[in-house]
Order: sequence, then C-alpha cells, then structure tokens
Amino acid sequence: MNFNDYINLETETITGFCQTNEEIEIEKIYNEGYSKFDFTFISGNTNSPFKINGICEVKTRNVSSDYYAGGVLIQLDKFQALINTVAKCKNKEENINKDIRAYYLVRYTDKDLLFDLNNTKMDNIKFENCPKHTASNGNNLYEFKPVFYLNPNQAIN
Repeated sequence: MNFNDYINLETETITGFCQTNEEIEIEKIYNEGYSKFDFTFISGNTNSPFKINGICEVKTRNVSSDYYAGGVLIQLDKFQALINTVAKCKNKEENINKDIRAYYLVRYTDKDLLFDLNNTKMDNIKFENCPKHTASNGNNLYEFKPVFYLNPNQAIN
C-alpha cells in the first residue's frame, strides 16, 4: 500500500467513524501529510457542560478485532506524540478552559474501537517487530519498536 492509498484508507476510517457517531464532529483532518496525529474533533457527548476537544491517532487494520491475542497495539512514539501535543495545546492561554484529550481510534474489519488515552490503563512496554513505515510499496523493512497493548474492554465505544 503506497502513501496515497494509506491516506485514503485512514480518511475513510475517520469519516466513517464520525458518521456513525454523530456526537463527534470532525474539526480538521491532518493525515494528508506527515503529522503526529490524524485528526481533531469536538464531542458534545459528555456529562459536563463542556465539550471535549479530541486529538486522535487512527489505525485501520485489515483483520478482525480478535486477531491479535495481546490486545490493541499502539506504538510508544505515537502515544508520546499524542500526549505531548495535548500538553502543548493545554499550555496555550486560549485553551485554558478547554477539555483537551488524546484518543486512539482503531478500525478492524468487524468493529471500531476508540480509546481515551487519558483514562486508559497502559500495560508494560513490549518490543515488537513492526513495519518501519505504515505505508509502503511492498518492500517495507521491519524493526523492533516499543509498543503497548491496550485492553479492548477499555474502549469507550
């Protein structure tokens, strides 16, 4: 899958997820280039009068949700990038009263799982042999990367 195919697939995941979850409104899609996250959204589905501002990384898997026995994989560098981005946003004066959170959306062939990373328990870091780049021309190299496995039961949808 080349980079353009990958971008189109991720955009389909984002728009499809938001269409089936009407309380989530896409603010901006960033995955058209190299970004630390894929899109931002605003959600009115909260128990407080404040809306949630989400910064979200997206992965589209071509397997079912029970394919990986360990849980839902997220790379440590993706997790750190999301948390750092949220921290930078929260430090801006115009965001002082905003509820800004990091999210991870994974689309499997059978369902979507959305994790609020601010409220998700992280397991121990493991090292997995992963593709060096998500998008490739079929000749992708592999390298060991630090990852977490998220428990699917912690997903919020």
